[in-house]
Amino acid sequence: MSVGNNFVRDIRYAWLNGALTRVGADRNILENYIRELRVYEACVIKARPVGFFSLWLEVVGQLYACKQAGVKPTVYFGPDCLYWDESRLERNVWDYYFEPVSDIDWRQVDERKAFQSSRYLYGVIPERWVDEERRRNIGQIISDKIKIRPEILEQIERRNGGLIAGRKFVSVHARGTAKSEDLRYQYRGVLPLEYYWREVDRYLHGDADLAVYLATDSEEIVNKFKKRYGDRLFTSQVKRSEEETGEIHLKGGNFELGLEVLADCCLLRKGVALVHGVSNVSFAAAYWEPELKHIDVYQKYAWQSRRRWLWS
Repeated sequence: MSVGNNFVRDIRYAWLNGALTRVGADRNILENYIRELRVYEACVIKARPVGFFSLWLEVVGQLYACKQAGVKPTVYFGPDCLYWDESRLERNVWDYYFEPVSDIDWRQVDERKAFQSSRYLYGVIPERWVDEERRRNIGQIISDKIKIRPEILEQIERRNGGLIAGRKFVSVHARGTAKSEDLRYQYRGVLPLEYYWREVDRYLHGDADLAVYLATDSEEIVNKFKKRYGDRLFTSQVKRSEEETGEIHLKGGNFELGLEVLADCCLLRKGVALVHGVSNVSFAAAYWEPELKHIDVYQKYAWQSRRRWLWS
């Protein structure tokens, strides 16, 4: 299996995303990384101080590289991980939520024969777009290697089961403006919520039974969606920022905060479609569920204004 035969598509996406110079560099970095890995017997995947699904996507990319290099992966997220919880018996944040990714244990690895890395491999999972061929290939890696622990899956199903209650729904993920600096650099600004509503309304039109599930880190965004969709809207009971900044996860969390965002992602995957912006939670849902129709409002609308600006 390869994610390396989409070069022309990557060039097209990169031009639209203002990241043309990144494509060749990311691919060269990935190829060099795989060559470097081949001299080792194992790879220990380590944490960075970032959000839950940035870490999760890091692991997915590393699993791809390890498979190409013929080395065994293991994951160790220690006390420097934002989701470290001193009250947990497990001494590895990955083990809070997921099964081991291989038959080797991080505690038994010979450090002299193991490569240790916390690198996010953009050559496997690009930062700003999701293409369909890549989704299928990456989705297979996820299906094969990443398994939620049974007791965690049971908790998630209890949480989400009552929310769904047999209804069909459109999933929406809208980040708070904590991401505004990134969006200002990449897309020349933050898109108003009206662009999300435009896509949601396409699905609601003509189907009175269709509900809207919103996942967000901002209570203000919840209130705006409630004002528009009323009783058709439902959300999870999770910790959110009271304002539209939505900086909860980057301030550090614990086991429960990680469980909340994992449960949200699992629920996003169950909608008839996913409407989303720039977010690792959304990208993870799209890769995890390759057949799920998804609409990235930044891909669809933000770059219309960029193209006009480029040629004006």
